[in-house]
Amino acid sequence: MKLNKLLKLHHFGLAVSNFKAARLFYKAIGYRISKTYYDKFQNVKIILCTSKTEPTIELISSLKGKSPIKGYLKNYNEVFYHSCYEFNDKEVPYILKKKFNAKCVLNPIKVKIFGNRKISFYYIKDVGLIELLDKVK
Repeated sequence: MKLNKLLKLHHFGLAVSNFKAARLFYKAIGYRISKTYYDKFQNVKIILCTSKTEPTIELISSLKGKSPIKGYLKNYNEVFYHSCYEFNDKEVPYILKKKFNAKCVLNPIKVKIFGNRKISFYYIKDVGLIELLDKVK
């Protein structure tokens, strides 16, 4: 089966240094702004900016201490650093590994922001960081 049948774009992840400014901008251009979620496992805070007509944007900012976002924000104040795709076929991670040599950088974990659904992250050389969001809880 083709990947375009297995994956559906869910959101783009935007790492930001100034959480408040990014939130105000997306609200001003018509996005609905979620409450702030705190992910202690990744040591980040997250807001989802959603729209009926535009792609969802996930704002991510580092909390104090170690965080995967800090590396991205070392050289930039803000940077789009991942795309997230929903899937419901357990073969998707295998296909990504086999066809694209994807490397798992975060094994599946449940997260509150997506209703305790599982996410995982894969790095694909020359493509970037891909987040997979399981459609099943």
